[in-house]
Amino acid sequence: FDKHMSGEITALDLQTYRIIRACDDVGVALSYEEAVAFQEAYLSEQRKIKLLKPMRHLLEALSKANIQLAILTNGETDHQMRKIKQLGVSNWIPEKHIFISGEIGYSKPSVETFKYIEDQIEINRETTIYIGDSFENDIIGAYHAGWKSIWCNHRNRKPTQTDIKADYMINNPEEILSIMSQIIDMKIWSETR
Repeated sequence: FDKHMSGEITALDLQTYRIIRACDDVGVALSYEEAVAFQEAYLSEQRKIKLLKPMRHLLEALSKANIQLAILTNGETDHQMRKIKQLGVSNWIPEKHIFISGEIGYSKPSVETFKYIEDQIEINRETTIYIGDSFENDIIGAYHAGWKSIWCNHRNRKPTQTDIKADYMINNPEEILSIMSQIIDMKIWSETR
């Protein structure tokens, strides 16, 4: 991703690299042409993604409680915005609180990325909770920035570093409301279930 951000490789090079590496990790060899076809199918399927019900309930509850919400995602601005719009999260998160690495010039897990957000929306790192599914990008990044974190480890992956831990971990999206109700004392949790 950093090579793409610096202009060393194209977006398609990045996308096909990710697909080829992901398949390689599970023992499937994929040619460049197959990776391009996969990317085209991925873009087509992306138009069908939906926000998981527990995440929708979480966003509704946090929004009702007037808790400041934001998105931080790595990727190209247009691509990530298509996903954000498809999921409908802009119903709860204002556009000025959507941070995409391709636009801001920093990418996770760099501390600069998290500090950029702190400066833009004036958050307190000690009370900020970052929810993410990538240990490497999200949990390590949040840890070094001094933010609390929830690792959505729905793929049951092992941490890449043993000296860094998420503050909380869930293996399935349905667990997010109970974790958040432990962290934030709000009466509205029962209303959203």
